[in-house]
Amino acid sequence: MLNLVFEIFPQLRTPRCILRPLEFSDEAAVFSIRSSDEVNLYLDRKKADSPEEAREFIGKIRELVLSGETFYWAIELEEVAGLIGTILLFNINPEQRKAEIGYELLPAFQGRGIMTEVMKEVIRFGFEEMHLELIEAYLSPRNEKSIRLLQRHGFSFAAIDTQSGGAENLFIYSLKPAN
Repeated sequence: MLNLVFEIFPQLRTPRCILRPLEFSDEAAVFSIRSSDEVNLYLDRKKADSPEEAREFIGKIRELVLSGETFYWAIELEEVAGLIGTILLFNINPEQRKAEIGYELLPAFQGRGIMTEVMKEVIRFGFEEMHLELIEAYLSPRNEKSIRLLQRHGFSFAAIDTQSGGAENLFIYSLKPAN
């Protein structure tokens, strides 16, 4: 059975990072991420125009987390207080035992292996604690760094999403648990 109910939000740890719930105190960092041209380059979303939009976004995410529809973690380095990125499991489909993974990292922290470390733990959580049978990622075919990150974790190309309705068709990468 797919496990979507946890008594408290599951805080996760990696050797360098803490994955914790998103808080309203993360507003400035969320605004930095969601308004960054570099972070948003391959994402089909409107850039945040103000800290108030970031605050509204945090409120929406907190509601989705409380309802069990999404697991959304703020990424924080052990030695540096404050959010440096986010990672989530969303579009959870209990009947098909699958979810989508998404992630973003402030540009100053990219290229240091942080997302590789964090993604490994979130994948473990998805398969071992949620009992997922499939994790998917939808991404721009131009996002070569993200494609390489997914491939390093065993994701393989599954399909082209022609139904997304965005500016371009997205690649779908998928991962099943190792048996």
